[in-house]
Amino acid sequence: MKEFDLIDQIVSILGEQAFGEWVRVGPGDDCSVIAVSPDCEVVSSIDSLYSGVHFPESAPPELVGYRSMMVSLSDIAAMGAQATYVLINLCLPSESFTWALECAKGIKRAAEDSGVFVCGGNIARGPLGITVSAHGEVPEGRSILRSGACAGDSIFVSGCLGGAASFIRQISSLTYESPHYESLRKAFYEPSSCLGLLSEVRGKATSCIDISDGLIQDLGHILDSSGVGGRLSSPLIPVNEGANLNDALFGGYDYQLLCTSPTQMEGFYRIGEITQESGILVDERELSRRGYDHFLA
Repeated sequence: MKEFDLIDQIVSILGEQAFGEWVRVGPGDDCSVIAVSPDCEVVSSIDSLYSGVHFPESAPPELVGYRSMMVSLSDIAAMGAQATYVLINLCLPSESFTWALECAKGIKRAAEDSGVFVCGGNIARGPLGITVSAHGEVPEGRSILRSGACAGDSIFVSGCLGGAASFIRQISSLTYESPHYESLRKAFYEPSSCLGLLSEVRGKATSCIDISDGLIQDLGHILDSSGVGGRLSSPLIPVNEGANLNDALFGGYDYQLLCTSPTQMEGFYRIGEITQESGILVDERELSRRGYDHFLA
């Protein structure tokens, strides 16, 4: 198969998800042309995932495609933005055309689930990997930043934590018959983009971040940016079945939203509160900040 035949097949798989409400010019030209709503700002993010680093070499390509989309779209949700479209880069060894077509099926499913469009991309030869550049829009001046947390705010998380890290930790011994296998597999390969929580985040959150590197490490980013501290209660932290508290605190890969707010957030778990004093306390014990590190993993 030749390069442009592969591109045509991928566009065919994407179908209607390659053209839509915001897309004025989609795949097939030098650039995509995207409409922007009046009085809105564009938010953008990019993430790269490589075989053997960010996903197992044996990972099903359809699930890699799905996961790669949600990884980037969770960044858009964390800004309180409406995701609109993505651009995709596939880096393929020469023999991986079938892998690319299966990956495209996962990309399409994620786009359908999230209401976004895949309006362009690139294919290159090299180590197996995928890069997703996600884009969205937010009313002018309404982006939710990491720097808005205030002493007295509650700390909220949008879903269970630790499942993805537990899946990777146990991957060499997990089988289909293992307890909680399906729950852990889904936590790693099919995280939620959290875009369905947009109205709650926009209406109530004073700060927000997606949990990609572990609860403690990512909470630390909010605390540093806001000049405050935090206190967590471990019994309040929702932990995936088959995972443990350490997975939830330090593991990463969750892509749930971590928010602060002075009022209750519907659809979120309250796990602690923001303090005036710096540092992170869990059950009144101070923890050092650690989590996933791309250069230490």
